[in-house]
Amino acid sequence: MNKKIKMFAGALMVTVFVMSIFYIVNKQSRDLSGTAQLKLEDISTSDLTITNVRITPTKPIIGNKINMAVNVKNEGSEVLEGFSISAKDQTGWGTVKNETNLAPKGEVIVNLELNTLEKDKAELLSNNPHSFDITVDIEDSIKEFNEGNNGMKVFLNIREQE
Repeated sequence: MNKKIKMFAGALMVTVFVMSIFYIVNKQSRDLSGTAQLKLEDISTSDLTITNVRITPTKPIIGNKINMAVNVKNEGSEVLEGFSISAKDQTGWGTVKNETNLAPKGEVIVNLELNTLEKDKAELLSNNPHSFDITVDIEDSIKEFNEGNNGMKVFLNIREQE
């Protein structure tokens, strides 16, 4: 009988130990439940991304207007009501354009136009290759879940007419 009492006492101690651990863990989770609530409005469901840039003409000469057709996609699940896009080279030469709404999962081609006659010929030629940073949401006004895909770099050589 002494052996049965020892086994019962051992089993009781293990049960009490397991229950006390369960109580402590459960109490901690109850205590924390009100402190770290994630609000739905803190989760951004917007994401603008540049997927492609096509430049025409591909070999511009001084006097050409250069068109950059920029594919912009809304990877998010919310309608984006207005955004801006820019193309600026290493000297600051470029253009900015404002666009209207873009549906969730929608894509739009934004045409950015540069006029080579607006710049000094020597300056255009001396800064070859022009390194253009194409950036969407330039004011960082759209709360996005990935800000790292808002830009693309393209290079362009501008030549003199032969």
